[in-house]
Amino acid sequence: MPLRMNPINLFRKSINVQFLTLSAVSIAFTGALVGLLSYQRAKNVIEEKLKHKDLPILLGLKAVKIESELDKALKVSEIFSSDPELIEWFRSREINSKLENSIKTKMINIANRLDYTRIFASNVSTNGYYFYEKDQMLPGKIKIETKRILETSTEDTWFFRFWNSGKDYEVNINKSDEKNTYAYINTIIKDNQNRIGVAGVGVRLTDFVDSFFSNDDDGGRTWLVAKESMTIKISMDFSEIGNSADGVISPEMKKHIENLKDKPEIVIANDTKGELTFFGYERLSMHESIIVVYAVPYEKMMQPLLIIRTVTIGSTILIVLIAFFVFLIYSRKITKPIVGLTDMAERISAGELNLRYTTQTRNEIGRLAASFNAMTENLAEKNRSLEDYSKNLQEKVYEQTYELARQKRELEIKNKSMQKELEMGQKVQGIFLLPFNSRSDWYEVYATSFPSKELGGDFFRIYESSKDELWLFIGDVSGKGVGSSLIMTASVSLLDQMQGLCESLDELATDFNSQLYHLIGANKGNTPGFFITAGCAFIKKEGNHYYAYTVNAGHEPPLLLRDNNFTALPSGGKAFGIWADTRYNLFKTELRKGDILLYVTDGIFEQRNESGVFFEFNNIKDSIQKYQSESMEIICLKLLEELDDFSVNVSQEDDRTVIALKIL
Repeated sequence: MPLRMNPINLFRKSINVQFLTLSAVSIAFTGALVGLLSYQRAKNVIEEKLKHKDLPILLGLKAVKIESELDKALKVSEIFSSDPELIEWFRSREINSKLENSIKTKMINIANRLDYTRIFASNVSTNGYYFYEKDQMLPGKIKIETKRILETSTEDTWFFRFWNSGKDYEVNINKSDEKNTYAYINTIIKDNQNRIGVAGVGVRLTDFVDSFFSNDDDGGRTWLVAKESMTIKISMDFSEIGNSADGVISPEMKKHIENLKDKPEIVIANDTKGELTFFGYERLSMHESIIVVYAVPYEKMMQPLLIIRTVTIGSTILIVLIAFFVFLIYSRKITKPIVGLTDMAERISAGELNLRYTTQTRNEIGRLAASFNAMTENLAEKNRSLEDYSKNLQEKVYEQTYELARQKRELEIKNKSMQKELEMGQKVQGIFLLPFNSRSDWYEVYATSFPSKELGGDFFRIYESSKDELWLFIGDVSGKGVGSSLIMTASVSLLDQMQGLCESLDELATDFNSQLYHLIGANKGNTPGFFITAGCAFIKKEGNHYYAYTVNAGHEPPLLLRDNNFTALPSGGKAFGIWADTRYNLFKTELRKGDILLYVTDGIFEQRNESGVFFEFNNIKDSIQKYQSESMEIICLKLLEELDDFSVNVSQEDDRTVIALKIL
């Protein structure tokens, strides 16, 4: 393609084309931005209206309608369970035949008058169960069926579950076959304050479900869900009833339901198919264990916005076309003088310094022409100045190069000196952090530490004060590098000096904090530059019993592995070195043979992998449980080895320290 026909070269060489293109892009961008803002505003308004007005009202009406059906049955059940003749008959252990006939007549009348499927009563002292069920009646024969409730019978599981729950009433909604759904309302029968039995009614909800839960005009669906078990109790799709709600409610929506609030709430979340959906949910005021869930497709509810988007796109295209032709006419008048100045600039660049551009305009173009004329007059003088400057440039460059080389040599010397000092500090610190491994007739303990840099802030100390006593300390100095290392060294020395001077661990922690505060915090008021989080434990054998006395100073709590289960021992307390007069609580825990006590610093559970995922508590738990039968040394080293595998290709972010103790 010839150069003059290339659209890219035409755009580069023609200010007229650039001007037209810029105007078209600006108008298009403005139109698109206005349309986007209008669309977003309308979208927000519609969403807010649906979330805070329309859908909550609809959801509330659904909840009221459902609850009215259940409340009516509950009131009947409560009236029947408090019937004096029923209470007297059960109190007499069902011997009084007159009361029996009266109660059975009432059961039949209640069921027929209120169209209930079943009405029943059960005496817990005799295990007698009396019920009237329409589906079981033969034509022309009206009678009450009788049986015995047994704990071994799967059909009677509901009775003993409800009786042992301690509730006064409950509502069970289940399907009995592939066509019918029933609600059973169970109520405790009381003789004064004594619980003597259970009574209730069964309601067929099939017709109610057909009219209430059918799909609406917006494609919405409604379910009735048990909050505790998260199982579907009512649905238009009978195959869903009795199954987990996970099949129709997304995990994001399930979290909202588990944190259910008092008022109806509408949220926008993806359904199980990944489609954006308005989800609404509300619990029944009288039956808090049951919630109404309503879902309607987001796209269906936001359909009106498509009209706004179409109108915006069409309007923007029309405005761009009109503006393009208007700018085409006026751009030619503006760009003509610019073309002349461009030609003049090209000739000046070729060396014609005697050129002048003449124009009658006094606008920006006229001022630009005057600037060109002044420029040509100064070019010759500038050229001479450049020649003089170039002569001196080489000498200045040589001087600067020499100075840079000198500074580089000085930095290399200082760097070597600092490296030697760091190596010496690392060796000194290593003396305090040598791995500790000890075993006696009743315990085994191992501890090790790996700093993240040449010098770290983690430390540990283990003291065997007697054959029946063991002291454990683990600490993490805030910050990293030389400062943290010095504080660590001072802290370890202070612990070594104080060992054996205090009678209890909490007294030792209080005195250690006070002395440490004067070392690192006294000269800085209430905002010291450093502090130490620490965990302390005093392990003691008393006869055939073993006890752990622990103190926590802002550190992660120690973990106790017992019978393959992990628990965190009590924690609490401020970090060392922040306040001079801090008091620390002492916690006592009895240990058993086979227990493993684990202390770690945050360099282990805050280490991330390439995906940014943390090495969390579950990773630590899995590693310790996997090797719990091994020695404490193997447990600690395997934990650190799995941490390295977890964070492969990621640098160590913090110091890593671990102490493991096992009662033998």
